[in-house]
Amino acid sequence: MPNIKDVAKEAGVSTATVSRVLNTPEKVSRKTVNKVNAAIEKLEYSMDANHSTLYGVGTKRILVILPDFRNGFMSDVISGINDMALKSDYTLMVAATDSIVEREREIIRILHNRQADGVIFLTSVLSGEEIRNIARHYPTVQCCEYVDDADAVHVSIDNYAAGKTAMDYLLRLGHTDIVMLSSTNRFISTRLREKAFMDAMKSIGGLKRENPIYRSSYSFESGFIGMQNFLQNGDHPQAVFAISDTVAAGAIRAIHEHGLSVPGDVAVIGVDNIKLCTLFSPQITTIAQPRQRLGSTAVRLLINRIGGMVNQSSVFLPHELIVREST
Repeated sequence: MPNIKDVAKEAGVSTATVSRVLNTPEKVSRKTVNKVNAAIEKLEYSMDANHSTLYGVGTKRILVILPDFRNGFMSDVISGINDMALKSDYTLMVAATDSIVEREREIIRILHNRQADGVIFLTSVLSGEEIRNIARHYPTVQCCEYVDDADAVHVSIDNYAAGKTAMDYLLRLGHTDIVMLSSTNRFISTRLREKAFMDAMKSIGGLKRENPIYRSSYSFESGFIGMQNFLQNGDHPQAVFAISDTVAAGAIRAIHEHGLSVPGDVAVIGVDNIKLCTLFSPQITTIAQPRQRLGSTAVRLLINRIGGMVNQSSVFLPHELIVREST
């Protein structure tokens, strides 16, 4: 594992400067903080929890809380979490909540009972106040989804920028009648991707339809039903921005069942770049998230927090447009 000298060398600063960035970043210039954080990210540096733990728990276990085990995207993130945890001599305690807040509160007892050194939330349904209170007492990292006012470090992509990338691509293809298949959840990714959709439509003069956003869930069925909603009057849109690849696949099935082609009649783009994209026909154009890297970065942030790095910056990882057959 890299040490503080390696970080200093990579950033082109002294070890004392690295130490100040880790412990009192407010006393260091933003330019220097960014250089050091970039080096930490590149080298995957983690403070040694064995020598400088704040909390004295020392279980070498990490609690990971997620909605369910059926989500292919989350499975890849968990894989990244597990790989980095093993490299750092930590083991995982993984629990699913089915997005039931009472169940999530019950699982948090693992922290109260000192059975884990810290927690990584994947899509928590707790309030910002509850997460903020947990983060005051235990090392806490939010991964993929996060609550803005929780005052807990997070790692994710920039979901507004990702949505803008998807929409800009569809607009470059010449599509102007675009609809969105979204979700009823309150996740920040949903809100930001919808905002990117609306801003893009405003940039070309406004919405082409009175209700261009259909909201349901992240399932194949919701994509299928939502797309049927847009096709029922025989006036199909030119393109669809789906909030996930699974939803995109459901939309494509509905388009085909209405005797239309993808992308000949309707172009479809999703988000995540899960394996389904290349198994489905046509193969799905998508906005890729670095799923395993999201997980490994969450572990690094958490171990640094356990080790005493109390003033960490949240991390936004890059996304990528992957063009395939559906557009």
